[in-house]
This record gives sequence, structure tokens and C-alpha cells, in this order.
Amino acid sequence: MIRLRTTRGFVISLLVGLFFVAPVQAQNIWQIQDNGLTLIHFGKRFDYLLPHVVQTYHNARQFHGTLWDYPDSTDTYVILSDFEDMGHGGALVMPFSQVQLGVAPYSFAFSIIPSNERFQWLFNHELTHVVMADKTNPQDRFFRSLLQGKIRRNEENPLSAFWSYLTTPRWYAPRWFHEGIACFMETWMSGGMGRAMGTYDEMYFRSIVNGGQRLYSLIGLETEGTTIDFQVGANAYLYGSRFITYLAYAEGVDKLKAFYSRSDSSKAFYAQQFKQVYGRSIHQVWKEWMEWERKFQEENLARIKAYPLSPFRSLTDKPLGNVSKLAFNPSTGKLYAAINYPGILSQVSEIDVQSGRIRKLATLDSPELYYSTHLAYNAADEKVYFTEQNSKFRSLVEVDVRSGRKKTLHPMTRTGNLVFNPTDKSLWGVRHDNGNATLVTLPAPYDKIVP
Repeated sequence: MIRLRTTRGFVISLLVGLFFVAPVQAQNIWQIQDNGLTLIHFGKRFDYLLPHVVQTYHNARQFHGTLWDYPDSTDTYVILSDFEDMGHGGALVMPFSQVQLGVAPYSFAFSIIPSNERFQWLFNHELTHVVMADKTNPQDRFFRSLLQGKIRRNEENPLSAFWSYLTTPRWYAPRWFHEGIACFMETWMSGGMGRAMGTYDEMYFRSIVNGGQRLYSLIGLETEGTTIDFQVGANAYLYGSRFITYLAYAEGVDKLKAFYSRSDSSKAFYAQQFKQVYGRSIHQVWKEWMEWERKFQEENLARIKAYPLSPFRSLTDKPLGNVSKLAFNPSTGKLYAAINYPGILSQVSEIDVQSGRIRKLATLDSPELYYSTHLAYNAADEKVYFTEQNSKFRSLVEVDVRSGRKKTLHPMTRTGNLVFNPTDKSLWGVRHDNGNATLVTLPAPYDKIVP
């Protein structure tokens, strides 16, 4: 393992040009080179993580290399960052193969993303994208040699999309194609712990059938399914995982592997490759899956309905979308929550449990996916505390229930899972920083954080 300090200009150019634009303060940028891995990180704060990150990368890389016959000679850049309070990952193969990882702990809201260990799970998933799009056959290697590498599409030069397709044809497939196999592999490589066998995905499709709604066709998913998807591409993961898992169940893993493999005899375009492997068009097999899924869920629902639900009363006449943790004031009969659904700005609201009337208290800036924000309630003073800038570094905000006045108490706490202590009026929470989750308290007036 070789550790080098690298020039700030090179890495910032790599980050800005290839992945994202993020504020980078003046600091040393380091890189580790280890058997085809170039690991780039900022400063020495991540030192304690590096051996584990390197090992989990090689674990996933070795598995994918063996399964997909992906050559060991290929290089991958991995960029570690801590620019957000929730962990994340992303992959790209043009012009270099690269994986970007946020080191913060992941969100496990509703068990949407079940995993055993986050770095191993992330590499299992993200390296699937790299291998699927980067593996070549003689035709791809010819064009990469002719064009001096893998061409990245440039919006200012439309012809670049054609050159890019010639060098990395499998990259140009629908998102469900990529996320489906990545979720399948993350589950397989984690011994069944992943989205392909997750409870949230199962609940999602069961709810669709129970509500009499239609499943999206292949074309419908890429048109209406992406247009109304306010949860940032979630449909691609849900439908992709479900369809690919169905293929493995109905047709076997060997055929699934042949479908995704970029072998000498494979087709460049994913739909042509599908027909070559399965002998039927992908549209036809997608319809077969839709019929199977509906029947499967109807049978499950019949079993569930054998045990009637307890009586309940809906508080509102329409769904509220992504909803935060609720707070209740029994003396006023009011609920407090952050809500976010299509057609409104995300907001912190008061809900009357008798009438169902919703009163907006304040706009919520930068809501979190699925649960909107972290919220706590001070019933004595009628104050609601919540986090904003949830996609970056979380701040702490207060809104007065009576006046609706909103003010920022702390610009950067990086703290969620808020709980209010009525005894001393302090707030407690879990702070994410440098890959760690730490229990902290914020004494009133909430201008400092105490571990």
C-alpha cells in the first residue's frame, strides 16, 4: 500500500469535472494506491477508516472479478468525502472508473436500505455498476483504442453521445437496468441482506395491488413512472430490483448472468441482448412479470385478510407523502409533523386530530427523503424544533406554534433523531461527523453541542 500526498488541483478537477460540485476548504488531499485501487481522501481525519475501506473494496472487487470475469488489471478511483450528514454512493465509468462514497452513516428509515455493514454493502452495489458498464468485448476495445479511451458525453457536443456509446454501450441502458442488478448483487453478496429481499420493496408492490393501482409497463416506467417519482428515482430501484429478481426466480441465475455479461458474442444494446438470451422480447417478459406479481400479491393479501385489522380512523382525507416523526399535544388535540408530497412545498404542519385540518406553520428547506426531517416538540412553550439543510450539513431550526415565527438556532449541528427533554429543556440527538454517530445534547438556548 502506497500513500501519497497529491496536488489539490488535480483532485479538485477530478471531483468537479467527473462527479459533483462541492465546497472544498483548503486542506491536504491524499491518495492511496493499492492493487488497482486509487483511494482519494481529504486530510487525515479518515485515517482510522482507510484500512477497512481498502479491504471492503478488495472483497467486492475480487467477488465481481471472479463472477463476471472482469480483469484484475483495471483501475478504479474511489473518492471518500464527508460533505453530507447521510451516507451515499455513486459510480461512473467515463472517462475513468470511479466510485464516490460519503462516509456518514446511512439512513435506515423504514428498512428501505437493509445492509449488514455499510462500506461493504456500498462497494458490493457500486462496483456492480462499474463492472456492468466497463467490461468490454473486442468491439468495445477496438473503439476505446481508436478513440483513445472511454468518451464521456458532453451536452455541448451532441455527437459525443455517439462516440460514448461506442466505447461504453452498456452504460446507455435505462436506470432500472443498472439499479436492478446492483440491488440483486448487493443482496446476494450480503447473504440475503439487501433490497432484493427487503421488506419495504415487498410492501410497496403489495400496496399497489391492494389499492387496485396498475403496475407500470416497461414504457410507462420510463415516462410516467419517472415523471411522478418525487422520491428521486426510487421507482428505478423498486421496479428494477423486482424484475431482475423475478428473472432469477423464473429463468435461473445462469440466464441472468448471461443477460448482463459483456461477452464476445453479446449484443451491445441491452434489449437485443435480452432477446438473445431469453428468446423473447423484454416487453413480453416484463408483462409476464406484471401478471405474476399481481397474482403473487393477491395470494399474499388473501392470507393477510384472514386476520382482520383492528378498527382505525383516518385523520386526514389524503396521503401526506413523506412524514416525519409525529409529536402530539393532548391538551390541544394537535399533532405536529413535517410533510412533503407532490404539489406542495415541504412544510412543518399542525394537524387537528378531530377535524383533520392541516395548518402550515413554516416552510421546510431541504427535506430528507422518506421522513422529511428530524423533529422534536416543546409542549410547554409551544415550540417545534427540526432540522433543515438535510441533504448537506444539518442545521437546527425553531418555529413558534402560536405566531409561526421561524428562526435558525444553530447553523450546523449535523444532528438528527431529536428528542426534547422537558426537565431542563435540552435537546438530545445523534450527530454524524467523520463517519461516526455520536450521542450529543444541545442545552438551551441550543447554541452549542455537548458530546
